[in-house]
Amino acid sequence: MPSVNDAVERDAETIRQVLAGRVEAYGEIVDRYQDRLRCALSRYCFDLTEAEDYLQDTFVEAYARLSELDTSMPLYPWLKTVAVNCALQGIRQKKTSTRHAARYLRHVQASRLEDDPGLEDAEHRREALEKCVAELGGRQADIIRARYREGLAVQSLAQRFSTTVGAMKVRLVRLRKALGECIRRRLSAAEGGTA
Repeated sequence: MPSVNDAVERDAETIRQVLAGRVEAYGEIVDRYQDRLRCALSRYCFDLTEAEDYLQDTFVEAYARLSELDTSMPLYPWLKTVAVNCALQGIRQKKTSTRHAARYLRHVQASRLEDDPGLEDAEHRREALEKCVAELGGRQADIIRARYREGLAVQSLAQRFSTTVGAMKVRLVRLRKALGECIRRRLSAAEGGTA
């Protein structure tokens, strides 16, 4: 097994060859370190494709900066630093891109809402829903609020209201049906002028 000094000297010789114009020698460095760097990069990435992209960026960046390298020092720590910096830069760019996309999406949604003739209808439906839930009253209204405002799962609802999961599912189906009928009645009455 080669010593650290042997590895440093071997890498230094390869780098000297690359800097002297024998570009194909850089492939030896890639072959020598790509597996270790891929492993290091996988800690920063969600999938292997992303790690491969950063690995490629690492070797391109390292090649461009070879003349800055102190060849008396081990190569791997320097390459790993370049790799981590490439990954972090890519992650920052993704976050910025995601933020811009989210901002644009909110803008598009807001402009659609301003132009949406159905917005007033949605407000009428929401008011009808609120009145219908209030009409349910008591335990039934509590079940609907717990499910849809608090976001409780059916199993949690069953525990809270001391019933079985199956019974809670049946109760929710019946409550949704009753609410749907109530909302339709209220909206029809509102269109007819009586509510």
